[in-house]
Amino acid sequence: RQGREEWLRKRGGRSIAFFDPTVRAATGGIEILSVGYRYVLSDIEFEERSFYVICRERLFHLKSLLRAAHRPEAHAIIEKTVEGLRCGP
Repeated sequence: RQGREEWLRKRGGRSIAFFDPTVRAATGGIEILSVGYRYVLSDIEFEERSFYVICRERLFHLKSLLRAAHRPEAHAIIEKTVEGLRCGP
């Protein structure tokens, strides 16, 4: 959080909200941890999220960055993608 605030300050932006980390089990034998935040930069609101997907002994990092105006449609696509992941043999 501190690093993000500093990054925004240097660019003249401001944070709106930080999302508490969430952990959930999903189908396919995976566990998903997600964190993120919303901010304004150059008068445009953005939302950035990181998904850490744990599949057996592997960790995958997926990241999304979207404009707030596209949030509802983008969230549906992102969630479907993350939930669709499966652990292999």
